[in-house]
Amino acid sequence: MQCSNFYVDKFVVGSALSAEMRPSTSAFWLLATLYWALAACSSATSGECRIAADCASGVCGEDGQCNTTGLADGGTDAAQGTADAATSACGSAADGIITRDELPMAAGSSASFRVATNATFSTAGESVDGTLTWDMDRPLANDVDTEVVLSGLSGTWYENAFPGASYTGKLSQDSDLLGVFQLVNDGLYLLGVVSPEGGLTRTELSYDPAVLLMPLPLREGDTWTTDSDVSGVATGIVSFHSESYVGLADASGELVTPFGTFRTLRTRIDLTRTVGLLVTTTRQYSFLSECAGIVASIVSENNEEDVDFCAAAELRRVIP
Repeated sequence: MQCSNFYVDKFVVGSALSAEMRPSTSAFWLLATLYWALAACSSATSGECRIAADCASGVCGEDGQCNTTGLADGGTDAAQGTADAATSACGSAADGIITRDELPMAAGSSASFRVATNATFSTAGESVDGTLTWDMDRPLANDVDTEVVLSGLSGTWYENAFPGASYTGKLSQDSDLLGVFQLVNDGLYLLGVVSPEGGLTRTELSYDPAVLLMPLPLREGDTWTTDSDVSGVATGIVSFHSESYVGLADASGELVTPFGTFRTLRTRIDLTRTVGLLVTTTRQYSFLSECAGIVASIVSENNEEDVDFCAAAELRRVIP
């Protein structure tokens, strides 16, 4: 798929409510959710580790020290460094299936990303030596580097509204709204959307039922759906609408990022939001790597008709 060299001037929103709620489409990039195995890479001291991706060998011993005698990917030169190690964080156990144990996400974790907005990028990828490849190690429109942080709910104004929640995370680059997530053995769920501060102009929206963003374990070909009613207040205004999520693990291949090259499983979620008579659709691709989590995501402009598209409202990829 060839993409012409153009940039979209602005996001398309259908109403004030759609503008307020559009960032929740980024909830399934888990954006603020899944990249936490990589966060430790920049903080570990020499020889010390918390996860496999901290070590050039890809092996973190039970004593918290990198194993320098074995290579997790079966022979890669350790001198290739941390970026390649993150690719092979699961070592010989890598099997193309994402399990709960391979998503090391928790409140207090953080990671860095390069975020492009209104950018041109082909979601179709290209074949490189017979392997489907997406190359994101390049400048894109409006690039900004940012740190994404997962936060706990304890002490927040909304902690009692979402029992069982695991953490919150900022939903998109252009909004301060937070997604409220729950990670359990059978999947990652979106419970609600809130504003950082309470009060009369707060946003406090709940999903009934909770939205399944990613079933676990996850393998290529898996599908899932959720139809949910969203209710509460948006910027202080009583709100009610419905959202339908259709998910598919649709491809696998290699993803090239500023952090390194990852073996990835790609998921696609199509979101349909209905507010009265207004229907808005959005597509999102997420790229997952075993034991590293989601290493990139692409969100379409509203009402994108093509499965493979070029106009990305937001594109994120992990950076060192």
